[in-house]
Amino acid sequence: MPLLRYLGNTLISCTGCVIETTLSCALIAYGLARIRWLERKYFFPLVIGSMLLSWHVTMIPRFVSSYGDQTNLLLAASVLFTLLIIVLFFLAQRAFIEGISTTGIKN
Repeated sequence: MPLLRYLGNTLISCTGCVIETTLSCALIAYGLARIRWLERKYFFPLVIGSMLLSWHVTMIPRFVSSYGDQTNLLLAASVLFTLLIIVLFFLAQRAFIEGISTTGIKN
């Protein structure tokens, strides 16, 4: 396995991302902090609001939009997996409560 090649590719990719993010954030911050322009008071909350959104919030609509015709299958699969997770939660919760009651840890 060319481990050093993989490490080099990772370092190049990460370094590029860090430099690009730092430069773009510095330019946007300078434009919002120092330059006075007409729609600045409307644009600033939009930029801050988009920074507050996490990646997970935008990941699901991107995934669904990339599989445009198959949304019914995606929704059916998500319901099945959600039901499985809920059932596992209740089973684990029951076992956890029984474990607490048998060990004698009570109020």
